[in-house]
Amino acid sequence: IKKSVTSINLGRKNKIRKIFHDPVSEFDSNTKRWIKTPESFNRELLNQLNTVEAYAASKDTKVSVAFIARYHFLKPDHFDDLSKTFKKYLNIIFTTMHSSKGLGFDFVFIIGMNSTFPSKRTDDEIITMFMPEPDNFEFCEERRLFYVALTRAKKAVMLFIDKEKPSPFILELSSSKYL
Repeated sequence: IKKSVTSINLGRKNKIRKIFHDPVSEFDSNTKRWIKTPESFNRELLNQLNTVEAYAASKDTKVSVAFIARYHFLKPDHFDDLSKTFKKYLNIIFTTMHSSKGLGFDFVFIIGMNSTFPSKRTDDEIITMFMPEPDNFEFCEERRLFYVALTRAKKAVMLFIDKEKPSPFILELSSSKYL
């Protein structure tokens, strides 16, 4: 169904920001954690949190910030420290794309936008026998999840992107008028 979407908020036009960082080096399948988080990711994360905090302080209000990722294991190791450091003006939570359905936040940081998203894993053949016929376009369920994550923000979305291996969705968005 073709839709024309317009915003009632006529403020800043570009509500989606691309934040590039160095690639994460390695994933440990035993601990389900990234072995080395790049310093540029941490630096950019802090820069964006400082910017959002300055905005909240200028309004003398507390704002909600959600870190949203495809999987739980993408939660930053220092998440609890960040939450405590910025608690005066920011209420920071971590959630997955699935869990964020129906929720709303002032600012959304989508992390893990690298070549592993969308997931290329296919469903078990036995399960697919009992499921309705899938849509015809590529990565349809992953696209829906990305859409869910993008639409959780009331004010702005920050996409944290691996600069060497960005998600194919980022490449598609970059060639559109929305980014």
